[in-house]
Amino acid sequence: MDVMATISALSSGLDILKTLKDIDLEFDRAKYKAQVAELMSTLAEAKISLLDAKEQIQSRDIELTNLKKAFEFARDSTVIQRGMRYQKAPDGTPEGG
Repeated sequence: MDVMATISALSSGLDILKTLKDIDLEFDRAKYKAQVAELMSTLAEAKISLLDAKEQIQSRDIELTNLKKAFEFARDSTVIQRGMRYQKAPDGTPEGG
């Protein structure tokens, strides 16, 4: 489930909650129970969606960290001369063909 689906589920949950607030408990007990069940289901969907989003964000953070390390390695171990990238010798000069 994506972020938009989570927002939609939470909006639906809030609508149900507003409906629950307006129900007269003395006369509409069955309707109240049905609305509570629907609210629980909607909030469970939202929770699952948020957990999925959290996992995706963590996965992307790990990928981003790995990419940064790769770029740092390329930047620190190479040197650019005349528009070309060469391996950096211990003294900092370009080496290789």
